[in-house]
Amino acid sequence: MWLGWARAPAGCPGGNRSGATDRGEPGHLHPGQLPAGAVPEHRKVYFEAEAPSRDDFVFAQLVHEGDWDPDPSAVHNLLKYARDNSTLEVKFKRANVRLEDPAAVVYPVLYMTGHREFVWSDEQARRLAQYLKAGGILFADSCCGRMAFDSAFRREMARVLPDHRLERLPADHPLLHCHYDITQVDYTPRVREDFGHFNTPEIEGITIDGRVAVIYSKFDLGNGWEQFPHPYSYGVKDEDALKIGTNVIVYAMTH
Repeated sequence: MWLGWARAPAGCPGGNRSGATDRGEPGHLHPGQLPAGAVPEHRKVYFEAEAPSRDDFVFAQLVHEGDWDPDPSAVHNLLKYARDNSTLEVKFKRANVRLEDPAAVVYPVLYMTGHREFVWSDEQARRLAQYLKAGGILFADSCCGRMAFDSAFRREMARVLPDHRLERLPADHPLLHCHYDITQVDYTPRVREDFGHFNTPEIEGITIDGRVAVIYSKFDLGNGWEQFPHPYSYGVKDEDALKIGTNVIVYAMTH
C-alpha cells in the first residue's frame, strides 16, 4: 500500500487465520473464518473510490506476487481511525499500484503485506531502490506474523539495499512519538506464548541519509486495523496497531 499526497491525475485470500502449529505452515480454518476474499457484513469498511485531488492522502497498496491483500477492510479502518483521532485535515483514499507502474513514484509511502513467499524481479528491485533513495518510504508488516513473508521481505530488502540493513528503531525514535507516544505495545496471546511476556514496540527500519526509508513490523498490524478476531495471529492488538499505523501516516506527512 502506498501512503501519500496524490498530485497525479487522477479476508485473507489465500492466507491463514487459523491455529497453525508452525508460523510458516497453514492450518485449518477456525470457527467463524470466511472463505478467501469474503468480507463479513459486520465489518465496517471506509473507502473513497473517486479520483484523488491534490489535497487527498492516498494509502496505496503494493500489488505483488504473494497474497498482497489478505485483510480487505484493514486499510479502510486504519484511515478512518487516523481521520477521527488526529488533526489531519485531508481526505483519505486508497489505491493499488505495482512497482512497475510509472505512477508509483507519485506516492511518497508504500505499504505492503502478505502471508507468503514473494520475489521481486531485478527491475522491480531496481525501481524500489531508486524510489527509496529518492525519498520514498516503504512500510510493511507480516500478515499474521508469518515466517514465510518475514523471510522473503528480509531477503528481498537485502537485494534492494545491499549496503543497508533493518535495525530496531530505538525507543526515542520520532516515529514512535510523532502523534501517539508509543512506549508499550499489547501483543496477541500467541506472541506472549511463543516469545515471552514483553511489551516494547518491535518496529524495525532502514535509514538512508538520516531518514527512515523502510519501516517494518515482523508482528502483524493489519489484523489489528481490521478489528476482527485473529486468535492465532502473531500480532499487535487492535488499539496499538491502529496507533502505530496512525503514527506512520503522520510521520510520512511531516518528514
